[in-house]
Amino acid sequence: MPVARHLLVASLSLFAAAAGAAQTHYAWVGTYNPNGEGLYRFTVDAKTGALRDKTLVSSLPNVAQLTVSRDGKTLYAASEVEKGVVQAWRIEKERRADRAQPGRLRRRRAGVSLPDAGR
Repeated sequence: MPVARHLLVASLSLFAAAAGAAQTHYAWVGTYNPNGEGLYRFTVDAKTGALRDKTLVSSLPNVAQLTVSRDGKTLYAASEVEKGVVQAWRIEKERRADRAQPGRLRRRRAGVSLPDAGR
């Protein structure tokens, strides 16, 4: 199989931040293990669409879903691990995701269980 099988881009979330007259676009990319290292932030070139400035934001494994809050201040990532995890980061004015201070935004288990009938 191609390399994509080893480093699967699980999720991509784009949004723009006004910076004076210009706009800076960022892409948040989640990867799968064993070769993916976690959650990345890229700068998107508005003219070409090229991804630049790859920055590892978190080593959260198997990032499957990403979303940014409506106010653009929080990034949420769900991890496909045995018990499931949802983690949140504060997005600073510079639009980089930083781990929040303990007690504010945290890592939580997430999961769904179904009865044997599957309903």
